[in-house]
Amino acid sequence: MKKQILLVSGLVASLFLSTGVQARQFFDHDDIPRWAESSINKVEEEGIMTGFGDGTFKPNKKLNRAEALTLLLRMSKVDLKDVSGETDFSDVPAEAWFAPAVKAATDRGWIKGFPNGTFRPGKTLNKAEWATIVSRVFALDEDAPHAGFRDVPSKIWFARPVFALADNGLIREQEKYYWPSKEVTRADAAWIMTKILNMPRLLGTSKTNDFSKNRRIDSRRTAIRPRNFNSYKQGYEIDRKELKVSAIPDGGQVVVRRIDFWEAIGSVRIKNTLDDRSILHSIKFKFKFDKTNIGPVQSFFIKLEGPEEEEIYEKKMSATGDLVFTGLEKTIRTDEEVEYKVYLKPDIEDFFYSRVGKGWVTVAGADGTMVSSFRKTGDGSRNNNLRFAPVGIESRTLRMIEFRP
Repeated sequence: MKKQILLVSGLVASLFLSTGVQARQFFDHDDIPRWAESSINKVEEEGIMTGFGDGTFKPNKKLNRAEALTLLLRMSKVDLKDVSGETDFSDVPAEAWFAPAVKAATDRGWIKGFPNGTFRPGKTLNKAEWATIVSRVFALDEDAPHAGFRDVPSKIWFARPVFALADNGLIREQEKYYWPSKEVTRADAAWIMTKILNMPRLLGTSKTNDFSKNRRIDSRRTAIRPRNFNSYKQGYEIDRKELKVSAIPDGGQVVVRRIDFWEAIGSVRIKNTLDDRSILHSIKFKFKFDKTNIGPVQSFFIKLEGPEEEEIYEKKMSATGDLVFTGLEKTIRTDEEVEYKVYLKPDIEDFFYSRVGKGWVTVAGADGTMVSSFRKTGDGSRNNNLRFAPVGIESRTLRMIEFRP
């Protein structure tokens, strides 16, 4: 494998050749879903999406309204250098990096503001909203047949855009459910944009879709100030309402030996900043050594201890893989935070490598549900409305581990 080192803004990023296609090695490449790898390579190559200033791509980061407009304008070859950023929205200052994109998109009728005069550029998009804006941008025929999703009634406001996406092959998993309230990630956006790049008819360069050719976007026209990379153009960082997950290391480096003893490596803190109470269902961890021939050949044990005495969970974890603690079902009320202490020990019944080395455990993700109550008209009874809870990972890495057999 041929490697080439490129220095960008003081960061070293590896470029590698894989099956004949040159692609960027992001520092968080382990977090990129396999189904999104080629798409992320493509949109980066075309200058539509790039990484962040810290060398990561953040594939699981939720897409907000400002980011979505910027990406779609690049796809549509709209030159923003002469667009005035002045809008009527109180939360879109003229000097904001996204102001020209908001102006151009609202002038074209792609997206609207809210009744209180705000645009909410940092508000994340769910799949229903994303389908609506994509169908407008690329003028999809909204007389498409019913796609058969059980959670998309034909009379609901987002039905026709969703059916149009399905009819054009722009929905990755066309199964029984569309999950319209689920938020769109950067990986999701990269996938659909790559599909559209292969459809000249949607891009307005042909009357038909010729899948034998890939049209290359002119990055001189589509990238917004490409020579002055600003990481904020990739993510509008505001204090979002979500389940905020933080890895809290328990001190400095810890030495783990081949003994049946739990070592504290930190804790995972989850704070609910949503307006509704939420239920935490699961937490996902990843384990990795700096070399493959270190530690037990097969597995470690990881233990979680929750705030309540009976909340103790213990599982086996692959020495080079990941682990999901499911079934937590922890209710977290608004503005409340809970903390799970994390412990690690080797499986002493396993075979061990003799080499000393370092490793680390990271928090790879979490899953939760928002529970909002509403009062029905008539009998006055209350029902619970369940939706996906947005999750933000604020810090990932727990205590550094040195394993000594």
